[in-house]
Amino acid sequence: MAKPIKIVVKGTETAGDDSPTVEDLLSQVQDQVDILKEVEGAIAGDTGSELVWRVTNVTKNSPISFEITPFPKTHGMNIDNRAVEVVAATAGGLASIASGGGRPLHFTDKVLKKINGFSKRVTNGLSGTEIDFSGYDDARNFEITPRTASQTIAEIEKIVRPATKPYREIGSIEGYVKAVGRDGFGRPVVTITTRLDRQDVKCISSDAGLDKIGHLEVGKVIKGLRIKLHGLLLYKAPSVLDHIEVERTEIFPDEDKLPSILDLIDPEFTGGKLSVDYIREGRDYG
Repeated sequence: MAKPIKIVVKGTETAGDDSPTVEDLLSQVQDQVDILKEVEGAIAGDTGSELVWRVTNVTKNSPISFEITPFPKTHGMNIDNRAVEVVAATAGGLASIASGGGRPLHFTDKVLKKINGFSKRVTNGLSGTEIDFSGYDDARNFEITPRTASQTIAEIEKIVRPATKPYREIGSIEGYVKAVGRDGFGRPVVTITTRLDRQDVKCISSDAGLDKIGHLEVGKVIKGLRIKLHGLLLYKAPSVLDHIEVERTEIFPDEDKLPSILDLIDPEFTGGKLSVDYIREGRDYG
């Protein structure tokens, strides 16, 4: 039979009573069970979960504790190895996050959200929570205090919203001319609205990268000329383009000069034959 783990919830003493509120107590237990279930789901993948967590003991002494034990979803199934794997991954992951070790293996965003709520209650209403994994050799106990809770919350924020760094890459963008001018250094500047995501992007050229636009009629530019710009793309953060240093410009033809469906239709395409006969000859069935 798989071994239990114990969840100890410590309230903050108020007027001589250190009992936790019902909401905090039940939420801590529920979040810990959800963490175990979510970690198992990540480990199991397509094979599905095997464990059901049941309350097998409760102590009334202060601090209050719940003992929860994994049972098989399917009667008679041996779950010892799965339970060991899930508990070891959960205990190791909790310790890693609390010590600033980044995202642990099998810890999805949903797990991180549960740990975040679990920790915030310790900074607002509880004095601590301990998870006793002592029944498992490869898992060490995890205790969260107001100090470690703040560290854990900060680490989760770093994992979920990593610090963004500007970067650059060679590439191209396509869009419609919105404005033409010069910047404070006298360089030609064109602002375009990108075709796919409708973002306004500043396009700068210190050489001849934008010369093609300068030779066009003003009316054509004002009308929303469609262009493709090649050069160095400078990003503020992933998918957040700041500007492009243009090396070369392609200008798309006016829409009225593009081929229409009538230009593609040829009544004499099959040489007067029925389409079925034309295809049959092409496949050389004869």
